[in-house]
Amino acid sequence: MYHVIRSVLENCRTVEEAIHSIQEMPVASNVHLMLADRKGEAAVIEIIDGRKMVRRPETGYIAATNHPIADQTGKGMTKHHSIVRYDMLMEALEEQRSSDSLAKLFQTEYPDGLTVHNYEELFGTMRTVIFRPEEGTMDYCFGSPIYNPTYSLKAGGTLPFREQKVQFHQKEYGPSFWRSV
Repeated sequence: MYHVIRSVLENCRTVEEAIHSIQEMPVASNVHLMLADRKGEAAVIEIIDGRKMVRRPETGYIAATNHPIADQTGKGMTKHHSIVRYDMLMEALEEQRSSDSLAKLFQTEYPDGLTVHNYEELFGTMRTVIFRPEEGTMDYCFGSPIYNPTYSLKAGGTLPFREQKVQFHQKEYGPSFWRSV
C-alpha cells in the first residue's frame, strides 16, 4: 500500500489525478484512502479485494471510518459501529459545528463519540486527523484524543518531537460492536 501512497504524493497534484492513478494500479490491500487537494476537492477511495469505489463529498464534506461505506464495496465487511461513527461525524460536519465541538466529538468515547479503546481485539483509535486542505493544515493525535494531546501542523511543517509516548486504555464494547451490516 505504501507504494500507492508514495506514487500519489510524488506524481499527483490534484484529487482527479490521484483517482486516475490509483484506478490504474494493481492494489491487493483492503484499505480506504482519503484524498484532498488545496483547491478544496476531496474523495475517498475504498479498496476491497481489488475493487475500487470512489466516494465524493455528498454535502460539501467527506469522512471515513474503518469499514467501507460505498454501496456493495465490502458486502458483509462493514461493521455497525463504523456506520454509527460515520453518521455521527457527517451530521456534525453538515451542521458545521465549531472546531471545538468537532474536537469534542473526537474526544468522546463510542457510542456517544468517535473514539474506541478496544485494543485487545485490535480495534482501538490509533490516530485521529482533521484535515483543512484549503488552509494547508491538519490537527493530528497519536492514539486516543481522550488521553493524548492533539498537535496542529501546517503543510511542510514538522512536529516538535521525534518520538511521542502514547497512552492506551482498554475497553470491550460487547458482541454487538462487531455486528456486520
